[in-house]
Amino acid sequence: MIDDQRGQSFALALIALAVGSLLIVPFLNSVSTQVLASRKLSELLVEQYAADAALEDGIWSVVHGDLGPPALGAPGSTTGYSLGEAVNGITSSGSITRDRADLSGDGFESGDWSGGTGWRGDWVSSSNVGDNGDPQGIATDGSTVLVVDNQDQEAYTYDTSGAFLESFDLVAANGDPKGIATDGTSVWVLDRADGEVYRYDMSGAFHDSLSLIGDNADGEGITYVPPETVLSGPDTVASDDFESGDLDGGSGWVSSWQTSGTVDIKSNGSPHAGSWHMRLRKGDGTAYRDLDLAE
Repeated sequence: MIDDQRGQSFALALIALAVGSLLIVPFLNSVSTQVLASRKLSELLVEQYAADAALEDGIWSVVHGDLGPPALGAPGSTTGYSLGEAVNGITSSGSITRDRADLSGDGFESGDWSGGTGWRGDWVSSSNVGDNGDPQGIATDGSTVLVVDNQDQEAYTYDTSGAFLESFDLVAANGDPKGIATDGTSVWVLDRADGEVYRYDMSGAFHDSLSLIGDNADGEGITYVPPETVLSGPDTVASDDFESGDLDGGSGWVSSWQTSGTVDIKSNGSPHAGSWHMRLRKGDGTAYRDLDLAE
């Protein structure tokens, strides 16, 4: 019995040794493969870190450095790039290509200013509000607002909410516009350089002009007063010829003259009429008086 048991143990040992030899080799191969893979992955990560550093430096050079559009030229052009120093013992290099991406486009097949795709708003023409940079006068007819511009000698039209509608060019002689007025049918533009008022229609067609008198040759404003706003009634509401020699004379007033600065009533100095007149002197004299328009 003992000899048979020894024989069985020996057989089992041989079997175990055979099974172990079958398993240990693949296991050792697997461990070796994992070590090699881990080593290769570490090498790849080192290379990736070096490449990332070069990529970030290249992007910075394109945005802030010397690899911007002047260096790259037209879309599609390519330039070489190399990181100036080694990263993890690796010197990275590559190429940068100037590409073009169409974010929006318009073939104008719509026939208007709002066609195309990718745009946030409609097209704005060169005669738009962006050129209205030197406004010198404003007028309204109640439905539109006109602004005359001295820089480009144009009149710009807006609606009452401020949206630009159109503009028209002034005639060449109207080269120094300083004021604008309208009645809704005609547009008058004052020109300071030649002392003329130029009349256009609302579409900008020139009609005629009138000359200001010599003393009014440096005008800087013009307005239109609708006929319905003109007061009707007596020709003279109140008057004072200063013949009383004081601040309380005249008729039609409800108070005396109120003055500030250098103001006096004198009988000398060649009055325009009568024996007395009021003088406003030294550029600081002002005078005003209240009257009653209730009737």
